[in-house]
Amino acid sequence: MSRAAGAAALGAIFVAAAATFDTASLYVPGVALAVIALGSALWVSLAAFGAAIARTPGPHTVEEEQPYPLRLELRGGVVPPPGGELADPLLAEPIVLGFGAPRRVRLNVRFARRGRRVLEPGVLVIRDPLRLAVREIRGDGAMDDLLVLPRVEPVLA
Repeated sequence: MSRAAGAAALGAIFVAAAATFDTASLYVPGVALAVIALGSALWVSLAAFGAAIARTPGPHTVEEEQPYPLRLELRGGVVPPPGGELADPLLAEPIVLGFGAPRRVRLNVRFARRGRRVLEPGVLVIRDPLRLAVREIRGDGAMDDLLVLPRVEPVLA
């Protein structure tokens, strides 16, 4: 059972207890819990409907310690998200979403060691501030391959 459904069920239990024991003071928290739970689930569902994250492919090879261009584009849903985060394996920390969140992220990533890297798609997590409802949206496309080549320096004699 999700947290939103649990909060709505708790609200229904409060309303049922208020009706059973004829206690008017339990109606207010019961109805409030149900409205908050259903409202947050509806808001997150509408924000997730049509939302997507896309990574613009960069070059297939890059040298050690050279910048690799990371371009992420976020497409919103029907309504703005109440909150959440944009997580990508190449980001140092997730980008927090809100009403003023950027739609495009541009930064340069550097790789310290050479070798093959598999770049997994990013994840868009949409959730309400109380974390009653959560939706995860995986980035479109398959995993990309990146080859980090050794740095070549001239021999000085």
